[in-house]
Amino acid sequence: MFKSKKLSLSLLTLSISSAILLTACGGDGTSGSSQPPAAATLTGRVVDGPIAGATVTFTDEATACKGNTATTDANGVFTFPAGCTASAIKVTGGQDTTTGLPFAGTLEAPKMSLTDAQGVDVVVTPITTLIVAAGGEAQAPQIAAALGLTGNLLTADPLSNPALLSKTTAVQQLIEQLSTAIITLDNNGTLTSEITQKAITSALVSQLKALPTGTTIDFTNVNTINTLIQNTVKDSNVKDELPETIKANINNVATNLAALTSASIAANVKAVEDTIKNLTAGQLNSAQALKDAAQEKILAEKNDSTTVNLLNTLSNFKEEAN
Repeated sequence: MFKSKKLSLSLLTLSISSAILLTACGGDGTSGSSQPPAAATLTGRVVDGPIAGATVTFTDEATACKGNTATTDANGVFTFPAGCTASAIKVTGGQDTTTGLPFAGTLEAPKMSLTDAQGVDVVVTPITTLIVAAGGEAQAPQIAAALGLTGNLLTADPLSNPALLSKTTAVQQLIEQLSTAIITLDNNGTLTSEITQKAITSALVSQLKALPTGTTIDFTNVNTINTLIQNTVKDSNVKDELPETIKANINNVATNLAALTSASIAANVKAVEDTIKNLTAGQLNSAQALKDAAQEKILAEKNDSTTVNLLNTLSNFKEEAN
């Protein structure tokens, strides 16, 4: 009897000692590596060409995201703030490394949940900006199909895909050239590129959504550009900034501006798109390589004499409008 009690006491002592030992080693006896996994490091890239030195603002209401900013590096890459895994994004400023020119537009990307992702790049491009204007992430497949593209355009890196980069660059070239033409209508100096580019984006999204299933938009088609110009000029936000004499004749002005510029803009956009589409993977592997391969051609189209001399041409029908 006494011997049995002594044995039970020994077993109890052994159990307590083992529990203390296990607790010291990690608590549950599985292993000593019970630390939680490292938080995901999410990165993104801003691409027109790569935009360096741009301010990336995380606009979501979530505490870890709202109000935080990041700056893009020489290849357009930025890092999400710690703990921020799902936020809408807005990008301003910086330099288009392909052209060497300041980036004067605004790019956006919709909110996506990347909580379970680690090391996954998101992208902010002229195309993701269209997706935001179209209604967000759910609209991405429709916009992709209308542009003749496949895959997830919210995460696909254009610098790894010449077809995607060429379409990305074409969209931005189109918006910039249309904006340049439309701003020439303003004698008041109040019509900004921000206003015109937002109106152009809205008009372009409307055209993309209106396309019959299975068809794609053609930026080389003069009628496509003509429609975009007319719809943008008559957009209420643009129209409100124009001189009264222009407003009073807005339909004629829109028609004349489209007739004067559509063919030139379509040709310029096509030239840029074709230039990028024909680049090799090696010419896309860094901002500098892309600049070396494409800068001359893109700048030539941006500075096309038809667009540069537009102010003089427009004077003819401005006087007519008066």
